[in-house]
Amino acid sequence: MKQILYLACILAFALGLSADSSAAGDKPSKWHNISADSLNNQLTKGDDSILVINTLSPIEYRDCSIPNSINIPLEKIETTDKLPKDKATQIVFYCCSERCVISKTTADVAVSKLGYTNVFILDGGLPAWKIAGYPTTTIERVQRTNILSLKPDALKKSMDTKNNWVIVDICPPIVYKTQRLPNSINIPFADLENRYVELPMNKMIIIVDKVGHRSFIAARFLKMKGVKDVRRLFGGIEEWIEYFGEESLVTDAQTKN
Repeated sequence: MKQILYLACILAFALGLSADSSAAGDKPSKWHNISADSLNNQLTKGDDSILVINTLSPIEYRDCSIPNSINIPLEKIETTDKLPKDKATQIVFYCCSERCVISKTTADVAVSKLGYTNVFILDGGLPAWKIAGYPTTTIERVQRTNILSLKPDALKKSMDTKNNWVIVDICPPIVYKTQRLPNSINIPFADLENRYVELPMNKMIIIVDKVGHRSFIAARFLKMKGVKDVRRLFGGIEEWIEYFGEESLVTDAQTKN
């Protein structure tokens, strides 16, 4: 239920629309779901009319992606020149997990704002594709180093007693505006490879995302770039809510009052 309410909130904020009815188990009215098997069948038949789009950051895309897919992060979907002119082109969006709402949000923008009429979401995202045994492509692998994870109570204690940390929320701005930790800054994952130089190298960097999946690779990327003390929030914002409730978070509406 919390995931449904969250999805409804960010979609309404971004598009002035309610959440897609598929989030509640009904038949999607704007876009459709496609299984890994069905997508693979189409691709192996040589159907080059399908455009498969990874909606994550360039870092994640280069690390692991579906072969011949392209990368258009959610943050760039309205300004990219990579989308086809033909609005009836079949487009399949995917992201990093079944719980990830980025591909769904991107699909809503593609349908409701950009006018595409043949839009699909890959069920289960990239993990479902892997589980089905289909190949992936790696362009530039992020080194798999150990990253210290902080439970929400440990992070809150550090926030209350120390000031030598920077909390970096890597969620898209649409998400950050509606739900974030106090005193965090937003560097969307799509921009991290260009903006990591803004971070102080002499402080602890704590990476926060929505559910804890993407923070691992973001933290490892920063470690590769020379950040010595980088950690992640275990379970992301959703785990924080389990500990401290939604009232402990900050929204743009609150900061404007």
